[in-house]
Amino acid sequence: MRIKARCILRTVVLCGSFTAILFTWYWLMNSRAADALFVELAESTDRMNQLRPKATPDLFTVAKNHTEESVVYTEEQSSPHAPTKQLSLDYEKQTEEPLARRGPPQHCESWCRRGAGVVGSQPPYFLTAVLEVRIYYVDLAKLTTREMYQWLQYLRYAGVEHVYVYDEYRFQNESQLSALEGFIEEGYVTYTDWHDVAWTNGNRIEAHAKTQESAYKHCLSHYAKDSMWQTAIDIDEYPFSVTDTEQNFMRRFVEDFSSKNPHASQITMQNYLFLGKPLNDTLHPLLASRVWRRTKTPANALVKPIYKPEDVKTAGVHRNVMKSGSSSSIKAPDEGLRMNHYWGARLQNWGEDTPEILAKTTEDLTVRPIVEAVLDCEACLPEKNMLRVSRWN
Repeated sequence: MRIKARCILRTVVLCGSFTAILFTWYWLMNSRAADALFVELAESTDRMNQLRPKATPDLFTVAKNHTEESVVYTEEQSSPHAPTKQLSLDYEKQTEEPLARRGPPQHCESWCRRGAGVVGSQPPYFLTAVLEVRIYYVDLAKLTTREMYQWLQYLRYAGVEHVYVYDEYRFQNESQLSALEGFIEEGYVTYTDWHDVAWTNGNRIEAHAKTQESAYKHCLSHYAKDSMWQTAIDIDEYPFSVTDTEQNFMRRFVEDFSSKNPHASQITMQNYLFLGKPLNDTLHPLLASRVWRRTKTPANALVKPIYKPEDVKTAGVHRNVMKSGSSSSIKAPDEGLRMNHYWGARLQNWGEDTPEILAKTTEDLTVRPIVEAVLDCEACLPEKNMLRVSRWN
């Protein structure tokens, strides 16, 4: 009878015909056949359940699996390779579901609408930033409009009052003008179309570094008087303080450092590269939480400057020539203010982490409080999921 019930089940599933349905109804009239059929269904379900994985490892653990650290599972499991050692840095897995749309918490208002008539909405500003950028679909680093939004919100949190964006799109459909409309209307972004300076007939006019320099020079010639201090950085470069992760930390550092060094007209941030294969961007939408292994010392001499615009003689990508001479350029102490540079998997040809990358880096999640604050206040933004969903314009 069990064999007959199995045949009936397969006939219904595979054929689905009217004849098969009638045949099934006839056999179900026989209680023994029905009992056998239900037993077969129950046993099939049990077999399927046995094939399912018992648990899913958290993503930080998966990323570290190649380091031969034991994996930490989030549920009870019976794997023959059951891990026993937990990561030294426990990074909680975020939900895959985007946060429900709601008004921002009260503590967000002091920074997350900066530029919208709340704080620093009109010049002169104490601290601004300039960005020369191209966002395009085939970028291997996957720096999209989403990452630009994240960078802008991070700078708001850091205390930057205004950002000058120079958009060097190659093709018209890469233009970020419409994507930045909300920031422009709020008064947080000044947008400059830099396409004609960078490209002609789809071909680059000059090296990218020269295009950056020309954007910085334009910003100085048009807006120098609007800022006491300014920084020129990219969307994968994040000023960061090890000792201060509260809102306005960058402004606070510049105020304090310049008061103690009144002759300083340029402060340089050391370049710490964050390397390795990024984590899943659904669970870790912010770039600053996706790449979490940092070089143990500054990676190179390619610093980025914070400077007094009116004291700049000649603009540069990594440091400016100052009117007052080189003695006015001072290195920021690494613990006070450094640059987190999220390079990701560049040095491993965009593949898996290599022993060389692991050897030169150490895990660093000290940016986590800022990541959480930015996500907690994402309802300040005019559209839902702007920090979470990739887009290109």
